[in-house]
Amino acid sequence: RIIRIADTELRIVVTKCEDFRISHLLGKRPARLLHITCGNISTQDLIALVDQHYAALGAALSCYSYIELDRVGVIVHDPS
Repeated sequence: RIIRIADTELRIVVTKCEDFRISHLLGKRPARLLHITCGNISTQDLIALVDQHYAALGAALSCYSYIELDRVGVIVHDPS
C-alpha cells in the first residue's frame, strides 16, 4: 500500500526496510527510494545526519530514483 500511494502521488519512500530496496531493484517499485542504511541510530543522530547531508540529499533526490544515506554520506545507485 505504501508503494502504491508513493508512486501514485509521486512521492519518495524513505525507509530503513530492506524489503523496499529489493522491490525497487526488482521492479522499480517504489519508483523513488531513499534507503537509510546507518544501522541502529538515535532519532537525534539521524536528524543530525540528514542535516549534515541535506544539500546532497536534495540534489540527488531531484535527479535519481534510488539513493542511500549511510553514516558516511549520500550514495547514488541509479539514474531516474
